[in-house]
Amino acid sequence: MFRNCYRTNRNPLKKHLMMRVFAIYKIHFEEAGQNNLFRKDGARTIDKAHEYLNTLFAGGKAKVYKVNRQGEQVMLECDVERKHGDAMALFVCNEKNVKIPKKHENLTEKALPGCYVLVYNRADVGLIAIERSTAFNSKPDTVRDILQASFNGTLEPDYGIHIELKAKMNAEDFWDAVYKQNTELGDSIRKVVFDFPDFGKVKSIDAPNETQKRLDTIRYMAKVVGAKKAGLHLEASKDGTLLLDRTQEDMAQMVNLCCDNGYNIAVHFRMYGVYRHGQETKALVALSDEVLNEFLTGQTSIGRKTDRGDFTIMQWLENVRHITETYNDENPAKKKRKRSHQK
Repeated sequence: MFRNCYRTNRNPLKKHLMMRVFAIYKIHFEEAGQNNLFRKDGARTIDKAHEYLNTLFAGGKAKVYKVNRQGEQVMLECDVERKHGDAMALFVCNEKNVKIPKKHENLTEKALPGCYVLVYNRADVGLIAIERSTAFNSKPDTVRDILQASFNGTLEPDYGIHIELKAKMNAEDFWDAVYKQNTELGDSIRKVVFDFPDFGKVKSIDAPNETQKRLDTIRYMAKVVGAKKAGLHLEASKDGTLLLDRTQEDMAQMVNLCCDNGYNIAVHFRMYGVYRHGQETKALVALSDEVLNEFLTGQTSIGRKTDRGDFTIMQWLENVRHITETYNDENPAKKKRKRSHQK
């Protein structure tokens, strides 16, 4: 049922033209300092953190800002376009200067491109889905940083609560990671690249004889042309997809060859981007415009208005939570302070 929210059996590739891709983040609350740790009724404010977060969106807008290159705070537009139960849809605008040619001059005007942010917030659930959009250079982490800093600007002084939005990271093995991104999340594979190191430094290969013979062929071709390194590059057609499945014995052996011997293998997904063996992957999930618009307008695709919790997006959020609950929460490295330059 989860897959049907963003994939069709008729033509999954065509469906991607109507999809938006969201990065998934977990909401973490913690106490900040000793101020306002207890409410008047004796309850700890941290126990009501999710309620305080909701207060930031009262009035249909949220106070959001970014810091520009000059170190100045720039207020950004952030509208609450829809709220229903524990879910809400925000539209966060960026502010960019765009040059527009007019006759012999280039005039600079401000543009306000934006992206959707879905907030799923209740006492036992805290998820935020941020759209990957060119408005923020296709970097959901940029939006995450903006929201996190902006929210803390109110939560810390008013309630003694600090919020962190941590990306959900998948640490599964190669085949599980590829299967989940490709099959469960409906993300097609456009390219697979195998990179083999300097063959002269390879002393032993842990692989079946047939696989070693294939590697010997690549080694021989590299030697003929005097290449130090070699690789295997497999790419789909413009609208096509590659089939990468562990049940395909020949391909499975090539993948295992790379995994077992430390060779590089990169899988290029259309939505996610590049996944490399051995790395954690950020959770990216697709959502169709149809499902999003149903929630924004309060009207189903067949024109039936609904005020109940039967929006497809509620099911989508629950399934995203279920799929990512076994993922790790990102533990970003602390940024080093820049040294001041003395004259």
